[in-house]
Amino acid sequence: MENVHEFDKEKQHEIAISVDRIIKEELSEYERNTGLRIAYGVYVHNVRSVGVQGDQRTYERSMELKLQFPNKKIDYDIITRLSTSITNQVPEINRVLCDFFS
Repeated sequence: MENVHEFDKEKQHEIAISVDRIIKEELSEYERNTGLRIAYGVYVHNVRSVGVQGDQRTYERSMELKLQFPNKKIDYDIITRLSTSITNQVPEINRVLCDFFS
């Protein structure tokens, strides 16, 4: 992994906004279907790593997704949907790290 010191804060903000939009869309559908509301936070890392997007290896950023499940039971289907949607729709992100809290 490489630490990129000159990571553009404006670009980081744009990526975070894109990710936030995707999460809101996915969680909105999840909340309609389950009646459960999930709190979340997003942090785009200032580090690049090798990952896979589609059928290709990429050298892009990772992000951390903090999720709070109200019933303290982790729903792996929504986590899969979130991480897949983010890595498919945001080319600057190739890895989603999840952190769960209650």
